[in-house]
Amino acid sequence: MKKSIGIVLVISIFFIVTIQLFAGEYRPEISGDYEIGNKTYIDVFELEDEGITEDEQLIDSYLYKKIWLRFKQKLDKSDYYYIKVQYNNKDYQEKINYNSTALDLWTNYTFKINKQLKNKVMLDYRNKRYDNKTDNTYNQIRLKYQLDHQINEENDCTLYLQRQWKDYPAGDDKDNVYDRISLSWDRDINDNLTISSKVQFDQTKFNPVSESTDKNGRKFNIGFKWKL
Repeated sequence: MKKSIGIVLVISIFFIVTIQLFAGEYRPEISGDYEIGNKTYIDVFELEDEGITEDEQLIDSYLYKKIWLRFKQKLDKSDYYYIKVQYNNKDYQEKINYNSTALDLWTNYTFKINKQLKNKVMLDYRNKRYDNKTDNTYNQIRLKYQLDHQINEENDCTLYLQRQWKDYPAGDDKDNVYDRISLSWDRDINDNLTISSKVQFDQTKFNPVSESTDKNGRKFNIGFKWKL
């Protein structure tokens, strides 16, 4: 856990120091939130006694605590970056194998190349630790890139690329790499009607020692938005 926190801090400091050199006159913004609550699972079943048709039984419940902090810096009118760190803990009453602590780091750097091209580079890190089922503990790194191209006033397209590495310290039989690529296109037919479409390909590859099978997927969708 200490090693994971160290990785998060190193990435955060490097990101801030590097990009802060271009901050210019814009003031940084810090935001955060602390949340505590619980969730209860209840099963409703029927009874045979006269006058009573159903009853409830408590199945399980958990208490959670979540806290996050975000540092955002605007670089100019369209360019900005942010770093967000979140701690999330869940404590179950019955299914204690689900007890977990997650530490997340999200980074986003958005900038324009020119009037038509806009970039997003995102790097995420997650360490999720299971207290009573250590085999499920994992580290995850996700690198994402998005390019938005405004072709003209009527047409916009977006290219999205993602690679995700998932590592299980207890053994490499569940380690995997996940890739996704998608291309979407929005077409304004008129002021009231927009047609959108998207094609997406993804795949998950496991280590040769894994009993899990590799997965490949593809999909296409088309939709619309019509202002009546």
